[in-house]
Amino acid sequence: MSKVDNRLLYASEIYSEELRFKVMEIMAIIEAAVGLGVVSLLGYLAINPPTPTDRVPYWLIMLMALVMLGVTLLVYNMRKMFISLSTEGIYIRFGYFKRFFPWLDVESAEINGRNRDFYGGYGVRMTWDKKGRILVCITPKTPTVSINLVNSKYRKLVISTNRPDEVLLIASKHAGKNYGSF
Repeated sequence: MSKVDNRLLYASEIYSEELRFKVMEIMAIIEAAVGLGVVSLLGYLAINPPTPTDRVPYWLIMLMALVMLGVTLLVYNMRKMFISLSTEGIYIRFGYFKRFFPWLDVESAEINGRNRDFYGGYGVRMTWDKKGRILVCITPKTPTVSINLVNSKYRKLVISTNRPDEVLLIASKHAGKNYGSF
């Protein structure tokens, strides 16, 4: 494996795509600006230490700065979704969320005409219908592909892609096949 452009390339990779989630990029910038304000407050308090009559303790502001840093890193990490189709299966990474679905578990695929409101918004979410659980990984302004699964804890996988026809062709070609693994 070699690391290029913050994503792993596999020798058996057939198709890969990186989808940007611009809302998360904007949120990360706003979060970083607020965090910078908290750090500035920490700097001010380091120069002018709080007195016992102050109502906000110094440790609380430090805790706020650490929480802001953690939230900023979390939001920044959720700015891109990676989709990789290899000879082994479908690999999805969206922030800290990572899932792999082998082709043996894929029954069929179709272009999905439903919008984000049907699934409850953008991002990674799990939803239910009468038949079972659906894993949804969608970004704004991109078409979705619905992949029906068997022998998986999810009944269906819905992913965003800029090239739904190509993903559909690859998924239909490899569905139900077992290529083995290393």
